[in-house]
Amino acid sequence: MPATPNLARVNGVTEDVADDAKSLVGRAADAASDGFDSAADFVTNGVKNLTDGASDVTEWTGDRLSALRDRVQEKPVQTLAIAAGIGALVGYLFLRR
Repeated sequence: MPATPNLARVNGVTEDVADDAKSLVGRAADAASDGFDSAADFVTNGVKNLTDGASDVTEWTGDRLSALRDRVQEKPVQTLAIAAGIGALVGYLFLRR
């Protein structure tokens, strides 16, 4: 009958291993869940920052266009001369190649 105590020990060890495996799987699942939550928070914050930045750029662009429109209405000839000079310079740079 020496096999019965050994079988009981084997069953006990098997149960301990099964409990350890369940615990390990649970901790791994928690870690993965935390990682996914962190990644989701990172993406959400990135999108929010990008949206806020786009709003700021839109506002800044609108302000610059308004200032440009006022400048063109105040001094149309000077604005046309500046635009023609920039166009000539860019054309020269491209044709030089």
